[in-house]
Amino acid sequence: MGNKSELFPQGNGKYIHSQPVIYHTRNSKYYQDGRKLEEIWTIIRRRFLVAAGVAITITASIFVWTSNQKPLYEGKFRLRLEPLTAQDHENQSIPGFETLAYKTQMLVLRSEKLITPVIEEINKRYGKTSYKSLVKNNHLRIKHIEGTSVLEVRYRDSDPQKVHFVLKQLADNYIKYSRQQEASYHHKDLELANRELPQVRQEVDRLEEELLKLELGYKLIDYDNQKQQLSTQISQIKQQQLDTNIQLKEAQSFYQIISQKLGLSSNQVKDSRASELALAQVNLAENPYYQKMLNHLEEVEAEIAIESSRYTPDSPTIKTLQQQKYNFLSLLRSEAEQVLGIKLTNTDVPKISPNSIHQQLTQQLVDRSIQISVLQARQQALAEEEESLEQDMKQMLVIDPTYTSLRQKLRDKTQRLDTLLELKESFQPYSWELILKPKQPQYPIPQHQELQIILGAIAGILLGAGTGWLMERLDHVFHSPDELKHHTQLPLLGVIPYHPALKATKSSSCKGIPFVPSFPKNQKNNSTPKLQQASPFLEAFRFLHRNIGLLGWDKPIQSIVISSARPADGKSTVAVHLAIVAAAMGRRVLLVDTDLRRPRVHKIFGLNNQLGLSDVLSKGIKANRAIQQVPLWDHLHVLTAGSPAHDPIRLLSAPKMGTLMEHFNAVFDLVIYDTPPVIGLADSRLLAANTDGMVFVGRLNKTDRSVLMQALDQLKTSRTNLLGIVANDVENYATSSYYHYQDYYTTDSATMKVKKLLDQNMR
Repeated sequence: MGNKSELFPQGNGKYIHSQPVIYHTRNSKYYQDGRKLEEIWTIIRRRFLVAAGVAITITASIFVWTSNQKPLYEGKFRLRLEPLTAQDHENQSIPGFETLAYKTQMLVLRSEKLITPVIEEINKRYGKTSYKSLVKNNHLRIKHIEGTSVLEVRYRDSDPQKVHFVLKQLADNYIKYSRQQEASYHHKDLELANRELPQVRQEVDRLEEELLKLELGYKLIDYDNQKQQLSTQISQIKQQQLDTNIQLKEAQSFYQIISQKLGLSSNQVKDSRASELALAQVNLAENPYYQKMLNHLEEVEAEIAIESSRYTPDSPTIKTLQQQKYNFLSLLRSEAEQVLGIKLTNTDVPKISPNSIHQQLTQQLVDRSIQISVLQARQQALAEEEESLEQDMKQMLVIDPTYTSLRQKLRDKTQRLDTLLELKESFQPYSWELILKPKQPQYPIPQHQELQIILGAIAGILLGAGTGWLMERLDHVFHSPDELKHHTQLPLLGVIPYHPALKATKSSSCKGIPFVPSFPKNQKNNSTPKLQQASPFLEAFRFLHRNIGLLGWDKPIQSIVISSARPADGKSTVAVHLAIVAAAMGRRVLLVDTDLRRPRVHKIFGLNNQLGLSDVLSKGIKANRAIQQVPLWDHLHVLTAGSPAHDPIRLLSAPKMGTLMEHFNAVFDLVIYDTPPVIGLADSRLLAANTDGMVFVGRLNKTDRSVLMQALDQLKTSRTNLLGIVANDVENYATSSYYHYQDYYTTDSATMKVKKLLDQNMR
């Protein structure tokens, strides 16, 4: 337990904290690799029995199956195939003909027609045998020996005499069938096939030659594919032409609009030189001589306007001015005709001045003119390409009937040739000669039982490992405190071992705490016989209380919230026993049951729940009236949940609750709030905001991983101060301090006995 000053109260009833333990960060690759190896080793230990059970079961099954296998015997005989006629010898020179012949012969040997008489003989001697059990179950195997004209027939069974009998019956039946076929070889259908076969083969060669010439003449590599490609290309060209026409019309329309804005006439717009005329107008606007005369003309016109109010049109002054105007117009017309390259009248003299907008419109007009020329060239190229493709398509359509007809004729003749070849094979163009007679096997075939057992053991190990891995993947709970700490990334404040009395208490009326030592009221604080009754369960809560105290090395921890992800994780058990241990150490402790939906604290202590937290918040009852002191502990006070509340969230989030919590912090050394679970409820998060933090409880082998991680995510989102996590209900766990205490007090007790004995002797 370390220093006793951490366990017993001091003069003022407070408890002295030791300096906090500094934990060094362990994020190095060496530590992470060691952590992974530790996790793998933990999983192996946890799933070892399952994996070993599966592996042993599979290995034992294969061992038993292999041991009970009967020895198999295998025999064989061989047949040599000889063509019946010289024409059959010629057919062997055709590529693939010999392979087809041997495959056909093996099918004939396996046919039910030849095997059925053999099965009848087998049934007479050895009982019921079917065609499937003899042929399809791989007992009878027939293969062609490569490079020879020999077929080998093999049969295996557990009875060597049966092997010899079956092979002898097969050999006799095959030879008998071969002689029957030789006698009927000149069947009229076979003669017809032999007579027609050369003609059909010659016709197939002729059609193939004509088809090849046609393909070479018209460069047809893949007729169907080429025809499809031509059709696709023509469709694409038509679509491109349509797109080009649309773009050309848009460009021409824009060209006309710009020309009108530049003041060009409709005849000039239709002229292909409209863009050149627009450029000439820009040059004319930038001509200094033209602009000078244009200014003089404007001055004369202004003077004419002034003098016209004073003189009549026939006056000499007006006539002189009109003559000057005419002269300037002539000069301007002459200069404009020279620059523009067109004939103009006196009224058509352009009065153009330098203008940036006019220049921009002229540039756009030139760009559109170039675009129109490009689109017209593209349109012409597409038309030429379409014409070429149409010619190719017409050519394809011209040869299509001939090409299709040749292919169909070739297909028909090829099918006829295949039919004739199959017909010849069905009439057994070969004779069968027995060159190796069947013999009774003397020794069984090797079955490699050791290898089968080894492979079975390997398969068992792999399946066992796979089963363990699958169970681990399907397992959604935590199994060890280290695993809980690693996944949550929270400090492990305490490890609460499994206690059988907890299960008994839950199954009963939940009254009393028989397994926790206490300080009765009539016992002085300086005597500690009850405290010395240590146990792993009690030691775990002492460590939890000590670790929580170490968290507040700069500022004492005065109020904490105890919560969990789901019900039945043991949050109330942790809250109650932590309060008891803290009170036993002399601290003034208040345990508040804030679970207004399903309160449990009053049931555990056997207290009255008529007045509680809900009554203080809703009915205005003084907190002193509702707080109860537990009879067995001097410093332990409990505020039960009280009357059922219709809206717990409204009560717990009210300003009065915050004021009440501040009051509790001022009066008591430690305030513990037993709150509802986090998932689905906001009670614990509301209360944790007004405390020093939350202690989260996770129950091993019970709490779902995903649910616990979801609860922690919600707490992190709400910025709740998580002090750490407590691993609850840990089986096969005992703290080292417990054994230290046990040894210490046992030794002290023995010393006291010796001292008493010496005192008695001295008296």
